Amino acid sequence: MNESIEFIEAAKVYVLFGILIFILLWRFWRDINVSQKTDDQFQLMHRNQEKIEIEHRNLIEQIESLGRRSADLSTALHRLDQNTSRLADNIRGDQAMTKAIEMARRGDDLSEIIQSTGLSHEEVEAIIHSHKEMNVNN
Repeated sequence: MNESIEFIEAAKVYVLFGILIFILLWRFWRDINVSQKTDDQFQLMHRNQEKIEIEHRNLIEQIESLGRRSADLSTALHRLDQNTSRLADNIRGDQAMTKAIEMARRGDDLSEIIQSTGLSHEEVEAIIHSHKEMNVNN
């Protein structure tokens, strides 16, 4: 009976050691599994971060390109505006000259022509001088 008690005691110790080893192995396996899942998640996050950084750089390049294109368009529009103003000034000037010539041919007074056309005193004098003579010659 002593032997059986000793055997039972020894079996209890071996079972206890077995349970402890099983728990330690299970815990080790679980930690490895959790660690592997964590590593996988970190790798996925790293790949996603790299993709986001590439997209961010692409967006910055596109914004810079749009900024340059916008500046080019602004410059072109400014030039068009200047050209339009010059053309309008030329047309108004041509119209004023034509009106001054007609008034000079009719014999209108210098001050009337200046007031009506907005031309300078010298311009109106030159027009009157050249077109009164042409009128006299005709």
